[in-house]
Amino acid sequence: MTKDYELGRLKSLSDDAFNRKNRAWERQNDLWNKLQSLRSKYGPIIERISREHDQTFASMKNCFERASSAFISKDHASASSYSSQGKGYKAHLLELTNERRRLIDELKVAGNNHSRVKEEFRDAKEAHARTSQEFKSRLEQLKADNQHKREDKKDIARRAGVPNQYLDDVWVSKKSNGIIQIYFGGIGKPDGPGHGHYTIAPNGEVTHAREPFEPHGAQNFKHDSLLESRLASIALSVFQRHKDRKSVGPQATQFNDGNVEVRVRSGYNRKQNMVVTDIIVKDRINSPEEHLHLILSEYDGSILHSEWGKNHA
Repeated sequence: MTKDYELGRLKSLSDDAFNRKNRAWERQNDLWNKLQSLRSKYGPIIERISREHDQTFASMKNCFERASSAFISKDHASASSYSSQGKGYKAHLLELTNERRRLIDELKVAGNNHSRVKEEFRDAKEAHARTSQEFKSRLEQLKADNQHKREDKKDIARRAGVPNQYLDDVWVSKKSNGIIQIYFGGIGKPDGPGHGHYTIAPNGEVTHAREPFEPHGAQNFKHDSLLESRLASIALSVFQRHKDRKSVGPQATQFNDGNVEVRVRSGYNRKQNMVVTDIIVKDRINSPEEHLHLILSEYDGSILHSEWGKNHA
């Protein structure tokens, strides 16, 4: 699968969310343990303070009631003594209340801290679930797209005539000029050593076909008779326009329309034992890897030689 920026971005977000979730879980767990520890420690103390608080309150109430009775009986000494004891109980009661409130407030703070981090963990968990699903959705989309591309490449290879046993592992390269290259059957990978190679021209014609482990050579090229006729016609037209052989020296471009190029050279051909016109015709669109080579008689313009040759880099 080719590298996808959006998939990488979503994977990074998912990983970050996962780490935040884990950190929030650790903080939540730590605060929960601290809360439980405080509850275990302060629970018995608060219960003891509450019992002592109730006993002190009862003693205080009793002292004040007895002081009131003694005062009514005009036993001022006893009233003063009971009142003093009641005030002592009241002061101690305030100490107990403050201590219990302090412990309860500390437990509340610990509980609130745990609740806050618990909410952070819940949010982090939801964020991780969301980003993880976005990553999975993108991954599934890419897998589906890649499968579709594989099927498209497989279909291109099938229509080009690639043998069925290679269709599940082909490499199809589409050039900007419309030429399609197909590689298959290599050792270790489609374009590995000994690979087969097909070429499809922009017009859909297979112009080159070599099976795996077959030798390279002209026998691998397939030619379109209509294309050959068209290029030969262009070459003959150029030949007719340059009847004055004196104007044609070393092989030079005599025609170029951006796609088709014709190069012409005249001279004595020992093999033919006559003066001939040597013509190279290239069609960059329909036959990008080969050229048509023609040799024409200077005497009557007949075609003495016609063959396809591989273009040099």
